[in-house]
Amino acid sequence: TAWLGTALTEMLSTELAAGGGLRPLPGETVARARADLSLEPAQTLSRETLGRLRKATGAALVVHGTFLDLGARGNGRVRLDVRLVDAARGELLTSFSEEGEEAALDAVTSRAGSRLLEALGSSRKVAARREARRDREASRLHAEGIARLRLFDARGAEPFLRKAAERAPDDPLLHTDHAEALWRLGRDPEARAAARAAFERLEGLPREERLAAEGKLHEVLGETKEAIEALRALRRLYPDDLEYGLQLAAVQAESGDAKGSLATVAELRKLPAPAGDDVRLDLAEARALSEAEDYRRQEEAAARAAKRAGADGLFAVLARALRLLGTARRALGKGEEAAKAFAEARALHAKAGDRAAEARVIRDAAGLAWDRGDLDASRREVGESLVIFREIGDERGLAVALETLAVLEKAQGRPAAARAYLTEARDLYARQGDQGRLLQATLTLANILVAEGDLAGAARGFREVADGGRSRGSDEQAGLGDANLASVLLWRGELAEALERNARAVETFRRIGHRDFEAASLRTLATILREGLRREEEETTLARAEEVERAQGSAPGPATH
Repeated sequence: TAWLGTALTEMLSTELAAGGGLRPLPGETVARARADLSLEPAQTLSRETLGRLRKATGAALVVHGTFLDLGARGNGRVRLDVRLVDAARGELLTSFSEEGEEAALDAVTSRAGSRLLEALGSSRKVAARREARRDREASRLHAEGIARLRLFDARGAEPFLRKAAERAPDDPLLHTDHAEALWRLGRDPEARAAARAAFERLEGLPREERLAAEGKLHEVLGETKEAIEALRALRRLYPDDLEYGLQLAAVQAESGDAKGSLATVAELRKLPAPAGDDVRLDLAEARALSEAEDYRRQEEAAARAAKRAGADGLFAVLARALRLLGTARRALGKGEEAAKAFAEARALHAKAGDRAAEARVIRDAAGLAWDRGDLDASRREVGESLVIFREIGDERGLAVALETLAVLEKAQGRPAAARAYLTEARDLYARQGDQGRLLQATLTLANILVAEGDLAGAARGFREVADGGRSRGSDEQAGLGDANLASVLLWRGELAEALERNARAVETFRRIGHRDFEAASLRTLATILREGLRREEEETTLARAEEVERAQGSAPGPATH
């Protein structure tokens, strides 16, 4: 009956939201706060604990309590004991018990919700309630799944959430939660199918629930522009809701809109305390600054977040802040300090059971080993992350780890091992529908084939990258495919196509401003012209290459950093 706790919490949150004027926190936020503060479900909350909970979540009111399954002796009934507390003052506002049949949990939570709203002087709004349409088994399956998802076990959650959606196929939020579990596992085609199933059923949801679902579903579908618009609409409806603001800032940063994310954080800082002073705003700022490649300010914001989170015992926030601190310090050349931050972040994620986050930090540490030229250490650490990704079923993380191992094997002169890793990575990218990463892995594999002397196989791979990059609108991938193909064609003596492909690469790199690649391609072009006995054009082309290199050498910016 452990699932009843999750189910009752979800149902009661729905009841309170339907009452109007109350903003229940997302279940994931509550779960993380409970873990950070080591709160037990039946624990009586002291004034000090309430203060820490308020600081961790910004909650003004806390509803907590226990349930008791009376079992066969109680004729299949459940008793719910509820307490409502003012988190700021530490005062008990009301406490009561409700009892009813386990088969009709929605009726029990409906009565409990009404009593809570009455205690707050809020009148119930008439609303169609989703839980009333779920049978007991769908509620159980959903509760089992969502509890696992909040404990970072997407692999364990997915079967429960899939069965819940199959049991209650008209419930859009069951499909939404299933899509999120699949998305976390990197099973993108399945996640997109679940997201589309949810979209088809959103009509009829209250506006807030619909917009919140749309934001998540658009993100799963890779439609970040639409996800941002949905979250902006929620911000306009509820400008004082910190959670929606943090979600918006996160999606903006993930989409590359660092400026927009920083603007959202600045607006959220204007909210009255404690929301406007929430430590997660420092974390969101650091994440946006990472996207902006402003590493000094990222270091400052991440260090500030880590210090505050550590003082308040908010270990989930602390772990994320330490990782951002490590990435900033790595970019700034502070290798030892970055390693320390990564080690602390890894330990915290491992303790919390967030194995996916742990594996990502291990991969970051592997990058530090690469930076200092210790390829053996880098390979060991990437291998550790790969083991974790396999165990938890994270296909997206696994594919990236495989590709990274392939690069390391190639660098250490083991092309056969590199090819094996890349083949598996490419299969995963193809299954995920990730065309960009598939082409990148194909590019790496083609370079390995060059080293092994398989010029025909390499030419096929480079041609696939060039044509695929153009079809998906990636100028850089198209240019790299053309440039590498031109070199292979030159070695094979196919000068006409080599000249055509290389000229196309030069123009592509010039257009997108990638001067290093433009200069290298010009030098290859000069070699092709020399082989074709076009000496005058060769000299002109070499002069152009030197001109680009001189300009690049004197230009300020990241390329000369």
